[in-house]
Amino acid sequence: MAQLNQISDIVTTEVTPGIELLRKKRKKERNFLLAFFMYGAIFLMLGFPLAVAISWSLVDPEVGWFAPDLFPRSFSLYHWTYVIGSNRFLERLVRSLLISASVSVLSATVALPTAWALARFPFRQKRMVELFVLSPMIVPGILVSVSLTEMFYRMGLHGTVIGVILVHTVGTLPLMIRILTATLEGIPAVSYTHLTLPTKEDECGGRGA
Repeated sequence: MAQLNQISDIVTTEVTPGIELLRKKRKKERNFLLAFFMYGAIFLMLGFPLAVAISWSLVDPEVGWFAPDLFPRSFSLYHWTYVIGSNRFLERLVRSLLISASVSVLSATVALPTAWALARFPFRQKRMVELFVLSPMIVPGILVSVSLTEMFYRMGLHGTVIGVILVHTVGTLPLMIRILTATLEGIPAVSYTHLTLPTKEDECGGRGA
């Protein structure tokens, strides 16, 4: 019996590392396949629309691009030369960059307090608040556009840079709140509080100093 126990112990000690290595190998293979499919899906969702947009920008206007052709029959730089050769190209480019930067800053400034409250403070009707915040994404865009257009006409903001910034902010604000909320929820509350709020020892040390 003693010899059998020794043999079983030896077999167990030799087999267990092999099983662990096999499990780690299979886990790596699963992670690789999962990452492959995820990045492939992201590439299709982002790369395919971008490729279609670039193809449309290179279509020859004299030939066009019609069904059932999967690819344009003829390519041309007419649209690119027309845009770049415009006298107001630089002005429009600077204005677009200004609008995008303003929308990003304004959305982040407005979304941060709301995202902080949703991520850090449990309160009643929290789901209702989240639903209200995401409502612009649920409601069809045409309804929001018509309502904002009528409001901006009355306020004199139609066709102005400020009006364009506000319209884009309304569209991006729900996404910004959702992204910031998920980011703040992923940060541990204890460490985040420690980084942002002084402790009692710090206050005593500051008074003593």
